[in-house]
Amino acid sequence: MQEKNPDQTSLVDKSTSRLPRSDKRARILVAAREILAQRGYEDAAVSEIVKRANVAQGTFYRYFPSKTALVSALAEELQRDITQALEQIATENQPLDKSLEALIQAALAAATPYRDILGILDTETLLFGSSSSAEQRREPYLQQLILLIKRDQACGRISSNIDPVIAIRLVGSILDRMARDCLLYHPEIAVEHYLAETVGFVRRALGIVME
Repeated sequence: MQEKNPDQTSLVDKSTSRLPRSDKRARILVAAREILAQRGYEDAAVSEIVKRANVAQGTFYRYFPSKTALVSALAEELQRDITQALEQIATENQPLDKSLEALIQAALAAATPYRDILGILDTETLLFGSSSSAEQRREPYLQQLILLIKRDQACGRISSNIDPVIAIRLVGSILDRMARDCLLYHPEIAVEHYLAETVGFVRRALGIVME
């Protein structure tokens, strides 16, 4: 698990003080994000999380059987934010290459507030997380993108020899790699440059005819 320097500035833009005292689960998640960012997974103690959230330790275990379950809940929270950002893009009826560019930008914007804990949430999050739950959550907008490929094939913008179902899953892997590199592994690469290279690669791979 990724560890963070305790004095690193957190990108978490929420505060437990803004949440109703009755919303204990949400307060635990906010406190956990802050402490995971500061301490890393191994050194983030449940006792410290509940103290910052101002709840009893028994309350923590009522919502989260373990620290692993807590991390899964945070991953689901991030994936939900990303999915909401992507659903609108996937239904805007633009050509696929335009939709992909907007999709990447929307996903990066949704994931950026979680940047300081992405190393901990890595397997569950970003554009196309690796877990079965992430697979289920992304399926609706994948289907929308498949429809875009079929539509663009019908009007001659994309090669008719391409299988839309396989193609969109391969494209998904490429987009996921870009998201992880830009936000986690290689932040020194300019997002604009990586985006342009990614969209260009996908256009060539799909045989998209530029108008």
